[in-house]
Amino acid sequence: MGNWDFINENMGGHDSDGLPNFMRRPNFYDELNNPNLELHTMLTWNALQRVVKKGEKGVGCGRYKLFSLEQTTPFKLFYISKKNGKFRRIFSVMNKQKNQLRGLIPDLEKILLKHDLHQVNYAFTRNKNCVENAMQHIGYKYTISMDLENFFESINIDHVSKYLDKYITDQCFISGAPQQGLPTSPLIANLAFLDCDQAILNSLKKSSILSVYTRYADDLVISLNDKKDIGKVIFLISNIVNKYGFKINKKKTRIQNINNGRIIITGIAIDTRGVHPTRKTIKKIRAAQHQNNSSALLGLTEWSKCKLPKKNNQPKKYSKNLDYLDIDHVTNNTNIDDIPF
Repeated sequence: MGNWDFINENMGGHDSDGLPNFMRRPNFYDELNNPNLELHTMLTWNALQRVVKKGEKGVGCGRYKLFSLEQTTPFKLFYISKKNGKFRRIFSVMNKQKNQLRGLIPDLEKILLKHDLHQVNYAFTRNKNCVENAMQHIGYKYTISMDLENFFESINIDHVSKYLDKYITDQCFISGAPQQGLPTSPLIANLAFLDCDQAILNSLKKSSILSVYTRYADDLVISLNDKKDIGKVIFLISNIVNKYGFKINKKKTRIQNINNGRIIITGIAIDTRGVHPTRKTIKKIRAAQHQNNSSALLGLTEWSKCKLPKKNNQPKKYSKNLDYLDIDHVTNNTNIDDIPF
């Protein structure tokens, strides 16, 4: 590629003297030569652990745009390994900004409570948890589990603009998304998917599919009794999710049949009697006991109790005729093999 082609493609063209057009911008040289401004490209700021704020206009064109310190926000990046060998990117902002974001949480909770009319989500919400999520699917024969691919990164301001003002989104979005690691991101993610939740419920009702639908963050779960509806449900939900700017991870779509044993939903096993810890959890408890890992044993034991969240005026339907596995004896140093599994 020649020099002129490079300028035309990457720097917004040039004039008859060969000067790139972006350099004709008013105050360009004042901005560039201002000793109080430290100008870098977006990639350079990322290397310096800062990210350009959404909507900021840089000096120049394309990937060569320059941004000042005031146009960026600080962060640290952490990477957590996932089961598929890939890594989950976690953003960590400075304490001052983190405290500011935490101060927004009460308002975000009020907004979510006001607009979440269907209450199908059980993650990142007070007085709800994955046990209650799994319980909604007791009594059905088939369960379809679907996973949203890159859920947080797929969210943009348009998903929440009717719920949140610019003051909030400017603080809660980094590089155009509510990145994982920010205190406000879980609540914003729930708001972003409300319209999609409603569309899924409407579609299931319109198609006369007798089913129950719940969501736990990026895990969509649908239970039904008619095997013929399974393919239709997967098709409908995939199309709705795509319409709202999200994508189903097809590799993680799973169909379970209660006739083949307990159904696993968000790490909780269910059958016709109630909720139970999974075999995987029991194996981890045995391993922790064998390794004398008291902290892991305590955490796993609490998890395996499948406790419902504490609520005031809890509906009776959550406890009536359900068989909960009581393994308090584990904490009393009783042999783990006594658990009836």
